[in-house]
Amino acid sequence: MPDTNSQGNCIMNINRLLTVLFVASLCMAGNDAIAQKKKEVKAWEESSARKIEPEIRMFVTPQICDMKMLSSTREVYGPYAMDVRLFYAKSFSEMTNSQLENMQKNAAYLATKESDADAIIEPVYHSWVNENDDKTVYIEISGYPVSYYNFRPATKSDIEMIGVVYPTSASSIMVNTGNAPNTNQQSQPTK
Repeated sequence: MPDTNSQGNCIMNINRLLTVLFVASLCMAGNDAIAQKKKEVKAWEESSARKIEPEIRMFVTPQICDMKMLSSTREVYGPYAMDVRLFYAKSFSEMTNSQLENMQKNAAYLATKESDADAIIEPVYHSWVNENDDKTVYIEISGYPVSYYNFRPATKSDIEMIGVVYPTSASSIMVNTGNAPNTNQQSQPTK
């Protein structure tokens, strides 16, 4: 008859061995997962820990500049050929007014570049499409090329002048030049 004590020790040793093997396999599986995570290349990642953003206020000193006319006569630029497909239309017949306005803005940019100007003031646009090509709009622009110079912080008198030239009650300073009647005065009853 075999010794039951030695059989019990053998079973306990096998259980311990299985437990050690099981724990070792778990550790190795965990190492494989960590190794795989290290190999991952992230295209983008973001994390944020702040819940309340600080309030940031910035005040910019208004700038003003002088304008120099580069020509005393109206100049003509173009015609510039605009492919309607670049402005998200299949043909001229499918174009919207907004797309035509974008083409005109592009023509104004090309004219300022051609004249080495900062802007074209008082622009007049002439646009057309040839009968045999409804995918091209031709735009001619005429106007006065100008450049800006002498940029500086606006003074109080500059801001008052802007309020006179561009009077809007919501956004400009209203300045009484003395020519217009003061509408804030109470009318006096006559006797």
